[in-house]
Amino acid sequence: QLYRGHPIQGELILAEIETLKPISRLVRCHHEQINGKGFPDGLKGDEIPLLARIVGAASIYDSLQHKRKFSLEAIPEQLMLLKGYRIEPQLVEMLLEINRQQIIQEKNAFSIELSIEELKEGMVLADHIRRPNGALVLSKDTRLSAFTIATLKRFADIAAIENRVSVYRTLP
Repeated sequence: QLYRGHPIQGELILAEIETLKPISRLVRCHHEQINGKGFPDGLKGDEIPLLARIVGAASIYDSLQHKRKFSLEAIPEQLMLLKGYRIEPQLVEMLLEINRQQIIQEKNAFSIELSIEELKEGMVLADHIRRPNGALVLSKDTRLSAFTIATLKRFADIAAIENRVSVYRTLP
């Protein structure tokens, strides 16, 4: 009951402060769901202010990532379960794009994309290398040797693979 009461408590606190009064309703409504099964008022769809729907969606995303500890790769599946049920479809699509950008940022923090010509012996692949048809050429975490680099160059020369690959920034 304490948790389910916090939107009303937040609204009451903010309503006492003149400059924050306009957002007090948003705080009250941030746990409402588009299907009407949220709280505290059971509002649904457009009855919920747009900004409250956005804040609620952001809160769910944050909870998936930090409280429930889903990996960035697992979050899209969870969001799809909530799409049209707890969160409106357009907001789910926005969260999926934010999630995709976070995955890219996380990946770029640990890896870098190089042309095959820039590869050096001892570098480690951060992603699989695949042919255009999806066939695996080299697995992620493969440490590159002079032989594998020469083979990749030959594959790239005949367009059997792309000329850019992802390697870890530092050797694991």
